[in-house]
Amino acid sequence: MNSKSRIIQFGPGRTGTTLIWQILNLLFNNVEKSHVFVDDPDAYHVVTYRDFRDALLSHMRVVSEEVNPINIDLSYRGHYQKILLELDKYTNVHYKTLYLKYELFYNDYDYIFNKLEIFLDIQIPKEKRDKITKYVSIEQNKKRQEKFNSFSEHDPNTHIHGEHIFHPEPGQWKKLNDENRIALNRTVNYNLKKWGYI
Repeated sequence: MNSKSRIIQFGPGRTGTTLIWQILNLLFNNVEKSHVFVDDPDAYHVVTYRDFRDALLSHMRVVSEEVNPINIDLSYRGHYQKILLELDKYTNVHYKTLYLKYELFYNDYDYIFNKLEIFLDIQIPKEKRDKITKYVSIEQNKKRQEKFNSFSEHDPNTHIHGEHIFHPEPGQWKKLNDENRIALNRTVNYNLKKWGYI
């Protein structure tokens, strides 16, 4: 990779896109962040994805939707399905793409740095890793979000919104009642199968 290479960070919302963008932008500056597929075979694409049950549940929290089977279906069809179709477009091309699975990189910054080093053919020294980790930590980003009253407000320098981070731990969907768990599984069943969650 050379200094003029284009780096695009893509992912459906609520999949760790902001964290990965923050890290990339601290390493390179001017990294593009997108929630839609970017058709550029010459760019380096860093793609995040997450258990779609957790991602959809987190999306519903952000837009203040009550979690029940009807709203799960409506939220998916009304918004989230379109974003997941953008993710699927990456499986139809052969671009330089690094896929980062949320459940593997959650709270494991060395995992992220190691993957980026290999993909981008760079070295990230320990001192730099430590400095970036401190800057992008969940604790620091939670402090940043406290400056805002709602998700509609955000910091353009860090891409942190108000009420951005809630329960980032994987597996939050398992805490739902049986009816809602069944509805979530049914709604995102195709995506779960395609991306290896079931």
